[in-house]
Amino acid sequence: MLTRSALIFCLICGVLDLARPFAGAQGMNQQEREDLAKEHFYIGTGLYNGHRFAEAAEHFDKSYRLSPKSSMLYNLFLAARKADRKQQAAAALKRFLKEGKDIQNRQSLETELADLEQEISQSESAHQPVLQSSSTQAEPSQFIATETDTTPYIIGGVSIALLLTGAVATGIALSQKADADSYCSDGLCQSAYQGAIDRYESNLALGLGFLITSVVGLGIATLLALSSDDEPELSTKQNQQQANCSGVSCLRRLHFNF
Repeated sequence: MLTRSALIFCLICGVLDLARPFAGAQGMNQQEREDLAKEHFYIGTGLYNGHRFAEAAEHFDKSYRLSPKSSMLYNLFLAARKADRKQQAAAALKRFLKEGKDIQNRQSLETELADLEQEISQSESAHQPVLQSSSTQAEPSQFIATETDTTPYIIGGVSIALLLTGAVATGIALSQKADADSYCSDGLCQSAYQGAIDRYESNLALGLGFLITSVVGLGIATLLALSSDDEPELSTKQNQQQANCSGVSCLRRLHFNF
């Protein structure tokens, strides 16, 4: 019995403690509420500019509750969106479009709200098996990308092998030419001379064919390697541009007309 009474007492204290901020706000006059709302607005603006979006959203929300202004709903939407709080962002934007007047970009914001609500719907309907399936499907594409990246090296390796084979075949042909010449002395050639010449010409043609093919293959491999290097360079430039993007200039502007 004593334990139950203590538990009830703790619950009552907890409820009173949670209600204390609201009771304090209710006890303020209009000017005090405006001043406190403005203070939360300034704090939220500083946090937003410092890329601390989740904390900024909390202060914008408190500012709106103390002094309902449609501009604060827009600020809350921006901060919540940056903090990846999609449901809070959607709710703030929907209320802003409902309460705001003379919104210049209303059509684009309505489109953004529809996209945001669709993202929320898709996120809620997603299940774990679907996530596993998508992650499994991502592996072949990564493997294919790896194969594509190594194609220049494969062609280059085969070309080098052909180059070595052509060099060996050409060396053998030259050796056979020397043997053929040995069949001739004093301007007279033995019957085996023509056979040796035929073997020499055949191996020479084979060796030259390998050498020409290897040169072409090395050229193709070089072109592929150069073209594949362009994409990482472009990606690096984009990453550098994003890294250099900092401060308020990279963010959508807050509403400052408190």
